[in-house]
Amino acid sequence: MTLPRSAAYRVFWLGRYLERAEGNARIVRLAHSGRISWAPALDSLGIDPPAGAQTPEAVASYLVFDESNAASIRSAVAFARENANGAIPDAVYCEINRIHLSFAETSFERVGIAGLDKFLSELLDRIRRLEERIEEIWA
Repeated sequence: MTLPRSAAYRVFWLGRYLERAEGNARIVRLAHSGRISWAPALDSLGIDPPAGAQTPEAVASYLVFDESNAASIRSAVAFARENANGAIPDAVYCEINRIHLSFAETSFERVGIAGLDKFLSELLDRIRRLEERIEEIWA
């Protein structure tokens, strides 16, 4: 399948933002589980927490759900969605749109620290399935 340059550019960035969302989710899960502390997690992501985000809950909320944080998982999914529009088949776009909407329908307050691992695990599964579908298109 031959792609116009503009579509190839958008597919590249779609993949890049999905990778960012996936990588950030894995790092947040490691910190949340206690396998690494939050400070190295933030360092590995190259992110400084905002002033006042000193608790694990505040840091997790900032890294996962904060719309004002361009490096949050929510933002990465939003940027992936922007790049997907018109660059991939509608059925695949609908899946990334559903992932995006799942962030619109929830918040850290709804998920809570106890439900964070489940939320991220489900997100990682959805991203993996989406990446497989995208790969099938150009295989």
